[in-house]
Amino acid sequence: MTAADSVSSVFIQALYSFAGFAFCTGLLAWSVRRDARSLRNGFLVVVTAYSLLGFVAFLASRVPVLDVAAELVIVVIAAVAALGLMLLPLL
Repeated sequence: MTAADSVSSVFIQALYSFAGFAFCTGLLAWSVRRDARSLRNGFLVVVTAYSLLGFVAFLASRVPVLDVAAELVIVVIAAVAALGLMLLPLL
């Protein structure tokens, strides 16, 4: 496998990952426009968020500079989740 094949393979994987995120986002936009109070919107928000996290994780695994940023995001998300769990009994 040559370097050009490796670069094109990474590009195709990134394109598929972004296409999945774009599809989920488009589906969410369509669903919200159709009925903003629908329960499926919450499900689509979660699916869109997971596909975005997957895309960012893919990029962070390929670009060394983004590795530090990815670790920072993980710490922030863990802190928000922990804070939410601690505040849940008060709600």
